[in-house]
Amino acid sequence: MTDTVEDLEALMPDTVPVVVDDIRVDITAMTFGQVVKVTKLLRGPLAELESSDDKDQDLLLGLLTKYPDELADVITIAAKIERDVLDDLMPDHIMRLVMAIYQANMGFFAESLGPVLTEMVGRINKAPDTAGATS
Repeated sequence: MTDTVEDLEALMPDTVPVVVDDIRVDITAMTFGQVVKVTKLLRGPLAELESSDDKDQDLLLGLLTKYPDELADVITIAAKIERDVLDDLMPDHIMRLVMAIYQANMGFFAESLGPVLTEMVGRINKAPDTAGATS
């Protein structure tokens, strides 16, 4: 093994612990089988992200409403938790799980999903904040 590979492996955590609703979840790098399942589940949402011209939070909300089961299944597979546990979590706890999944699988995400996710986050960050707007 080269020094560069060893250096990179040292930066990638074996386990990323997350506590949500008093439940400790140890997030680890996904196995090949998990990556295959996750990739299949994300095919639709990622294709939509890449082809979308939306520039605001509507894109993310649209994905959540169009692909709720696929996105939930990705989290349950990667976090190794049951769907009923996920369904009972608050959105901020789910985001902590997602960030831990990303951290534990940084190599996979950086090479395959990273460019698409970076583009989406960039679009959302550039969008005007409409959280306080009323109609």
